Amino acid sequence: MKESGSGASVRHADGIRAMNEIGTIQAAFFQAILRHLRMMDFDISSLIERTAFNADQLNDPDARIPRQQFFQFWQALSNRVHDPAIAVRMGEMAHPRFMGVLGGVIAGSKTLREGLHQIVHYRKLIDSEDYAAETIGQDRYTFIYIPQSPASLEPAMVELRLVTVVTLARMLTQTNVTPIEIRFRYPAPAHIAHYERIFRCDLHFEQADNAIVWDTRSADLLLPQYNDCAQAILRRHVELLLEQLQHSDNLVGRVQQYISDTLRTGRASLDGCAAALYMGRRTLHRRLSNESTSFQKLHDMVRRQLAFKYLAEKNLSTADVATLLGFSESSAFHRAFKRWSGHNPADFSLRHRSDRILPCPTSSVLSHSADKMSSMVNDIGN
Repeated sequence: MKESGSGASVRHADGIRAMNEIGTIQAAFFQAILRHLRMMDFDISSLIERTAFNADQLNDPDARIPRQQFFQFWQALSNRVHDPAIAVRMGEMAHPRFMGVLGGVIAGSKTLREGLHQIVHYRKLIDSEDYAAETIGQDRYTFIYIPQSPASLEPAMVELRLVTVVTLARMLTQTNVTPIEIRFRYPAPAHIAHYERIFRCDLHFEQADNAIVWDTRSADLLLPQYNDCAQAILRRHVELLLEQLQHSDNLVGRVQQYISDTLRTGRASLDGCAAALYMGRRTLHRRLSNESTSFQKLHDMVRRQLAFKYLAEKNLSTADVATLLGFSESSAFHRAFKRWSGHNPADFSLRHRSDRILPCPTSSVLSHSADKMSSMVNDIGN
């Protein structure tokens, strides 16, 4: 195990209200957590009652759960369990059938790389606000994940996601495939022995991102359950779910688009947005309030997400990014990014400059029954 980084403590804006109070999480993801807790013989009834989940959220894998409600549940769980490695243990229980129809799409991919790409491409179905990306260098493939969660919960969210990815990689390839290295934004935890046992590779803490790095040979491993015909049917369903999610977030999405389009001018405002959407200022404020958000929260969220995107995916200087995000001075952007991530924007950009983001492939158009794929997914790991 290796630790490296600047040595400076990682700082985040605790709460990150703009990230937590909007957006939704896949119900199948939450249902899997409940299933794992039951397997651990943990009584979840009081937690469910305290956080006011309803029957639809607990029974329909395609339903959506407010992120704020999910984070409240996780915080209450952490206070009850007193097990710092609870997220690690859950990640080890990961299985495609616990991920709803998206699990079938992942399991039906041709290679490990393609399966990981499905997680990136359909990330908004899992969590509508999280940031995920994939990059490829000359001899490696990198899966990047930066949760938009309260600072106090980030390690748990990262553990859950990255342990799940490594567990699925080994399950789907039916090998003991091991990454080259894994990076974490936060300091090494007290339960690092679990990391070493599961990941079996070099671990680097206090980095600019959270990422799993694979060599290309590992990334190109074939998945025995590959079924292009069945996957196409499942992918259509996933695309429909994504379309429904985007439609349900229509007003929020339109406001986010306005902010994205006007950030560079530095004139993005509630009044300007209301005018662009042909509604009164008070009406827009009220409708956003009904969505448990506000113009300022969305403005901050879009700025932060685009900052990560531009620095990770585009060959831009930090001064260029500052301009694109509407900062009056580069120094103001540096302070903001440092507050968001705990690192300088140049460090984050340098980490990804030698890589390029993979394009999203188009879905194949085939029409055969997906029943065989469903059966295959259920058989994996049995």
